[in-house]
Amino acid sequence: MDVCLRVAAAGMQMLPAAGEAGAMSERRVIVFPPSETGGRQVRLDGDVLGTAYSLHDLTVFLRNAGLPHWDEVDVAESGLVEWHGGGPEVWKP
Repeated sequence: MDVCLRVAAAGMQMLPAAGEAGAMSERRVIVFPPSETGGRQVRLDGDVLGTAYSLHDLTVFLRNAGLPHWDEVDVAESGLVEWHGGGPEVWKP
C-alpha cells in the first residue's frame, strides 16, 4: 500500500501517495482503545490496518503502510499517531 505521510518527527521522510507524483497530504493514524479481548484497532485515514496487540504490531503496520525505517521508538514518540484510551504502553483493557 503506497501512502503519503507527513511526519512531524525530525529526520523522518514524507512519502508520495500512489498516483500523486510528488504530491504531499497529511494522513491520520488512529489507535483506538483496547478491546475487551485485548488489542487495539488501527486505522489510517479511516481504513482499518488491523488489530495491534503491541507496539511492535503497530510498528509493522506502519512500516507496511510506507514508513519502512521506523522503529518502535519512532512510533511511540511520533505526533503522527493519535492515541485513544491510553498511550503506546497500553494494549489490554
